[in-house]
Order: sequence, then C-alpha cells, then structure tokens
Amino acid sequence: MDEDFINAGDGLIGKLKEAQVQLRSTCQGLSPALAEQCCEKGKLYDLCRKLVRIGKLEFLHEPEQATAFNYTLLRRDRRPASQIRPNTAKPAVR
Repeated sequence: MDEDFINAGDGLIGKLKEAQVQLRSTCQGLSPALAEQCCEKGKLYDLCRKLVRIGKLEFLHEPEQATAFNYTLLRRDRRPASQIRPNTAKPAVR
C-alpha cells in the first residue's frame, strides 16, 4: 500500500475519534429525554435517506417521478447538521 494512502486513512480515523468525543461530551450534557429524542431523530433521518435513495432508484427511468424523492422537507432552513438543538417551542398562553 501507498504510504500517503495509509496516512490519509489515519487522519480520517483521528478526525472520526475527535468527532465521537465531542458528540459524547455534548450528549452527556443533555437530559435523558432530549438525548433519546435526538437518537430517534437520527434514526428517522437515516431511514428517510434510505427511502430517498430507493425512490430515486425505483424511478431511475422516470426523471420527473425521481425528482419527487428529495430532502427539501427535511432540510427546510439549512441549519448546520452537527448542532444539537432542544425544542424551544413555548406553551400557548390563554
């Protein structure tokens, strides 16, 4: 194997480990309910990504139908994906 290839792989592994440490420390500061909500949201997003890919493959020869499978509803306001944000909705005042 090429030495540059191995070094690039080691660099990627190091970045992944750093991201995991940062994620762990961020999650430890969350309430258990919010941590569970974030976990479930991640699972839902992953399933949606799979459905988008399946839809695009299913309608590969029908471009108009294939474009209906996209992420626009999931990525409405283009927030940074790495941020963990609690729901800040306030109860209605009567």
